[in-house]
Amino acid sequence: MKFIAGPFFFAFLAAVGNSLYVYSQRKTSVGANPFLFSTLFLTVCVVLCLGSYFVLGTRGSLPLIKSNAGWVLLGGFGIYILYIGFYVLYSKYGASYYTLYAMASVLTTSVVVGCFLFRERFNLYSGLSIVCALASILFFGLSRK
Repeated sequence: MKFIAGPFFFAFLAAVGNSLYVYSQRKTSVGANPFLFSTLFLTVCVVLCLGSYFVLGTRGSLPLIKSNAGWVLLGGFGIYILYIGFYVLYSKYGASYYTLYAMASVLTTSVVVGCFLFRERFNLYSGLSIVCALASILFFGLSRK
């Protein structure tokens, strides 16, 4: 299992960050404008990212930005959709429904982006993990009846 130790560490780190986000969103008051929380959350995130950016150095940034502008726009739109989905999911249904997001994310990210768009390796174990993701969605749905 040594071969997944590095990726698991960063996946776990991301999961901890996600847990902090979900907890903070569930603790905030639900308002008439769902964009307030997301805007404030993203403002804090941008400030932290900018700080990290300047600490690491800015050399070569302009050509990199110019050559990736389209991908930046697409990624920003993706984050926008993600946080609207999170807001509605958590405020209307609760944190336990994260299971649905996690399994849907496995399917869309691993299968669509990883396998189809980037042609990443797919084998029997990959297929079994997809079957388990689908089964998780089914069992979660049955648990809510």
